[in-house]
Amino acid sequence: MKFPIGLIFQLNKGISIVSKSMPKKKRLAYPIEKQILGYLGSIYVEADPESIETLKKDLRVYKGLLRFIILSRKTVPSAHDVAKEQQEQEQDQAETLITPDEPAAVSEAQGE
Repeated sequence: MKFPIGLIFQLNKGISIVSKSMPKKKRLAYPIEKQILGYLGSIYVEADPESIETLKKDLRVYKGLLRFIILSRKTVPSAHDVAKEQQEQEQDQAETLITPDEPAAVSEAQGE
């Protein structure tokens, strides 16, 4: 049975979601389980150590998840900070897609 990954966080007692970023579709650096595209997002939570262990077990068995990493931070960014960081990353990514050194690649991608 597939269900939204956010439900895993809601079902675990002792975990509260502080902020999250919307998952964005990304090309993977290398295929994972024969997939070349995936969604990348982040969820910031406050939790006790026992809840984190339960969360890890739940995430390992979730079929819709290719990879995950759990990091410990002293401070958790606010939802506003997460949105701002995501916007800056998207802007940086858009700027790197079109560079003056690659005019042929740009016109080729546009079908000219």
